Amino acid sequence: MTNTKFVAETLTDANGKYRVTVDAPRGYGRVECDLILDGSPTTQQYTKGEAWQDGRKLNTCCGVSAGAKANFDFKLFK
Repeated sequence: MTNTKFVAETLTDANGKYRVTVDAPRGYGRVECDLILDGSPTTQQYTKGEAWQDGRKLNTCCGVSAGAKANFDFKLFK
């Protein structure tokens, strides 16, 4: 059984940069990161996105085991 909990959200600054740190809550073994293009005012101009983890392009987005560190980069397309 999968137990999901939303723990953080971030938006880019004026330069397109962002940073978020997530400490997995007790009992969780994995942190999933996702790019949500839901048509909200902050994302409505984009049609798709690509993701990279530690410099490698991903086919599906994005997770890391609790206690590990990873760098995720996203590119949005209009």
